[in-house]
Amino acid sequence: MIDKTPFDPSIHKAFLVAGMQWGDEGKGKAVTTFAKDVDVNAKYNGGHNAGHEIVLNGRQYKLHLLPGGCLYPSTTNVLGHGMVIHLTSLLEEIEILREHGIEVLDRLLISDRAHLLLDAHIEIDRRMEKARLSSGGQIGTTLRGIGPCHATRSSRTGVLVGSMLHWDSFKKNVMDIYKIHTDPETSEKMAAEEIARHEKLYNIFSRCICDTGYFISEAVREGKRILLEGANGSLLDINMGILKCYQTRVGMGPFPTEFFDENYNHIQKDGTEVGISTSRVRRCGWLDLVAARYVQRLNCFNAIQLTKLDVLTGLKEIKVCVDYRNVKTGDLLERGRFPATTAMLEEFEPVYKTFPSWSESISNVVNYAHLPERARQYVEFVEKELSCFIQWVGVGQDVKNTIVRG
Repeated sequence: MIDKTPFDPSIHKAFLVAGMQWGDEGKGKAVTTFAKDVDVNAKYNGGHNAGHEIVLNGRQYKLHLLPGGCLYPSTTNVLGHGMVIHLTSLLEEIEILREHGIEVLDRLLISDRAHLLLDAHIEIDRRMEKARLSSGGQIGTTLRGIGPCHATRSSRTGVLVGSMLHWDSFKKNVMDIYKIHTDPETSEKMAAEEIARHEKLYNIFSRCICDTGYFISEAVREGKRILLEGANGSLLDINMGILKCYQTRVGMGPFPTEFFDENYNHIQKDGTEVGISTSRVRRCGWLDLVAARYVQRLNCFNAIQLTKLDVLTGLKEIKVCVDYRNVKTGDLLERGRFPATTAMLEEFEPVYKTFPSWSESISNVVNYAHLPERARQYVEFVEKELSCFIQWVGVGQDVKNTIVRG
């Protein structure tokens, strides 16, 4: 039995929005939908490699580091401990919003325990990907330095945002990273340029740097409403999953339901499946319920927002992967499980259920009952398979193009 009690953010102190696929599910739209009704929008992980493309009241915004709450004047925005922050990119993002009449700096808090992503990390990322390319083992990273920054975090050689509050210590940390990880002949000059750049950035962001963990704890104690934004991690109270009606992926890696036929051209074009940060065309495939069940088992989502239903309009047929079959034995993978490695995943092939599509436009539909019957059958099948209430259905790009059920 699926609990279809409508999710009401106003009665929960904190709730989480998380993606249920490989990214690009539509988290930005979902976050922006809820952010107008919360006091705090906290982003707890990520960097400037990922991006949200948000259409609000007909205007398009592209966010990378900032939470969706930055678009609303009453929301405090937090960049948390788990983030890796390229301050130059953050400043560029803030200045673009300022051109649209949106001031963010006075509503922004940056964790003193988050890590600074330096240009050194970007250079390391480029070198590593170039080396992998020559051996045929490239990952397809965004070349934004995310992996190397997390590597220096784990090796305890990274630079905390809070270290800028103690300038001599900050300078030493930056010099050490360049000495260890970059060309010895140019490391000193590059480090000096990095330090000079961050001195200017510090003058801008110093008032934002604080213990955001303490701030969040106090906000919870005071009964403020908090929206946690991210792709994974722990939750405080309630969480909501974001699931796209089909699957996409950027970069290399296994993709069991990927297709290359005329469906790709339809979905790639109508779904505008292009990376926000890199402008790379996304790979496309059918909705993978094996992966979605696994994510649901891990997170126990209370409600799901199913996005981009409108993109499926006009297809000859719609497929959904319902199981994985071992190509050697013919056995089905037990439901709720997911292969742990690429090699294990390659042992399976997808098993599909096929649905008829619909031809009529649904972009202006506001009532679930007014969707075509075939569209409703698709939504309710996914809901049944995941044993989780699909409370919101996205039928267009704008935040307002969201059907609320229940």
